[in-house]
Amino acid sequence: METTNGSKRAYTIEVVGELDGTISSARPTNINVLLEVPSKPIGDISWQITRVQIEKCLKSNDTIEAWRILDEYRRITESYKCPMHVFQYDDQKKDGERIPFLGAHCVFGALHDCIAMSYFKEVGIYKKKGDAGRSVTLLRNFIKIYPYHIFFHRPVLDGGANLIQKPDEIEGQHPSGSVKGFSKYEVIHPPAQFKFRVAVNPLPPFEALKDQKLMQEIIDQAVNHGLGGRRSAGYGMWKIVEMGVI
Repeated sequence: METTNGSKRAYTIEVVGELDGTISSARPTNINVLLEVPSKPIGDISWQITRVQIEKCLKSNDTIEAWRILDEYRRITESYKCPMHVFQYDDQKKDGERIPFLGAHCVFGALHDCIAMSYFKEVGIYKKKGDAGRSVTLLRNFIKIYPYHIFFHRPVLDGGANLIQKPDEIEGQHPSGSVKGFSKYEVIHPPAQFKFRVAVNPLPPFEALKDQKLMQEIIDQAVNHGLGGRRSAGYGMWKIVEMGVI
């Protein structure tokens, strides 16, 4: 379907990026010490059944079985949530080592932040200051970033032959208030390139995104937000090497 400016309604922009500085990621030293966040309401039917089982065990003074039942309930209904930005890993190598990649949601987050700002108000996520208006969840239905695994290549993209196999170094440890313990900083230094695509379906209420030049301006601005962790300290800077509609 054609729009008034001659562009296709749905389109895809391919971006080749290059690190313009070190990209950083914080990882917990032990995933088991992260804060537990219940994934289901504690008042649901499974908890009621579990509570009855525990009460029966306590009446017979079988505290060991009571703890076992409670641990099993937690295993099923509770999940560990990492509040820090991390490199994720892809288990591709035969020797068991994991290849670091940047999740597509990191790029999406930068785009969302830019679209939400006043100078892109015509897109319509925020109607006025302080008004959440249309949510980030809704925007996900109209903008997709892929592939999800955004790998790093050094020094340039070359069909995967020069894939970065692991972070360059560990810069140290830093206490994090949201984690019961310490985290370590893994970093990847330039030169390194990566590639991703932005699929845009500019239907209402985001019909303003049918303007492909506007979308490319948003991606240009998103570069300033950086990627990865410690962005406020100057990490995660990158630049666009190539960008175009495919």
